[in-house]
Amino acid sequence: MSRRLAVALLAACLIAGPAGAQEGGLGGFFSHLFGGPPQPAPSSRPSESSPSPRPSSTHRARKRAAQRERREPVASATPSPTASKFVYVLGDSLAIEAADGMLEDLRSHPDIGVIDRARDASGLVRDDYFDWAKAARDLLAPHDTPVKGKAAKEKEAKPQKPKVDFVVVMLGINDMQAMRDGKDYVDPLTDRWKTLYAQRIQAVVAPLVAAHVPVIWVGLPPMRSDKFNGDMIQLNQLFKDNSERAGAKFIDIFDDFADQNGGFDAYGPNIEGQKAKLRGPDGIHLTAAGGKKLAHFIDSDVLAALGDAGETPPAPGEIAALPPDIGKAADDINEQIRREMGLPAAHLSAPAPRPEAGPVASLAARPSSPGAALVSTATAASGDALRLLRRGEPPPAEPGRADDFTR
Repeated sequence: MSRRLAVALLAACLIAGPAGAQEGGLGGFFSHLFGGPPQPAPSSRPSESSPSPRPSSTHRARKRAAQRERREPVASATPSPTASKFVYVLGDSLAIEAADGMLEDLRSHPDIGVIDRARDASGLVRDDYFDWAKAARDLLAPHDTPVKGKAAKEKEAKPQKPKVDFVVVMLGINDMQAMRDGKDYVDPLTDRWKTLYAQRIQAVVAPLVAAHVPVIWVGLPPMRSDKFNGDMIQLNQLFKDNSERAGAKFIDIFDDFADQNGGFDAYGPNIEGQKAKLRGPDGIHLTAAGGKKLAHFIDSDVLAALGDAGETPPAPGEIAALPPDIGKAADDINEQIRREMGLPAAHLSAPAPRPEAGPVASLAARPSSPGAALVSTATAASGDALRLLRRGEPPPAEPGRADDFTR
């Protein structure tokens, strides 16, 4: 029996030769019968679809700051042809949303053009990427440079650069990174970093103010991340101190976009007073409703500075003047009512003019004249007042009243 078994095994090996060679000779055959040795682990080399290593917290913070709700910008770098006064908006992606909201909010003022000069992902720290101090100086470059020949014809064909009547600045969400100081780098919000940052704020504002251009620096709203929100609060203080020092006006919008406890709230009242979503999904940027609300706080100063804030309101105690035709019709009606009531005409019964001031009386000294008398013997209590207030006697009971006990 053992010889027959050996022959059978040898025949099986010869038949399975090619397949066995692919699986490691005799080992392949015996692996089918008894199971082979454990297979080596697959290679740990990542595939193309493997996720990249987890970014550092600093990288994630910068990535969040650079994100914003994607939508087509409304404001254009070219204002309306009917505009004669021009507002330039400088800054980062929040400034883009502010410019969009201003364009919507100022539609009823076609003489005011909003020019969006904001640049996404920009800030004051990375002036090698975009230099806002230089951009502010470039705004003030001469609008008309004398040229001759072919260049003059080409210039006539191009639209002329609009003048600068007002500037709005909003920056900061991309600035939580190290700043270059010579050959070194300084960490954000350190004392040296704040000193350099303050200088850059003033470098943006100073040339504009020197050219007599009104400047508004808009602060930042609350942020959803507690850490990022704390950083923006410190930047807001730097913006306020240094923009005002350079001659700009600072507008603090933090409380206008915060909840009752001063924290982040994605929802809030819009300019119509209705509850709306004001903040984007990243907890940093604004929705269209939020941008319009932001613009509402800016445009009141813009209209006041550009002399387009409307009619001057009447002083306290005065009545607003009516248009001439309506005013005459109202006077005619009043005169007719006077005639029907038998009263004299209005011009005959005009009240005597009031004196500018009445008698002057001291509140500390005793009165010395009838005109300034505060108390006199003629005003002493008498009769019922004397009995009730001085003597404490009750008034006599009236018949049928609850205190009448005569029956």
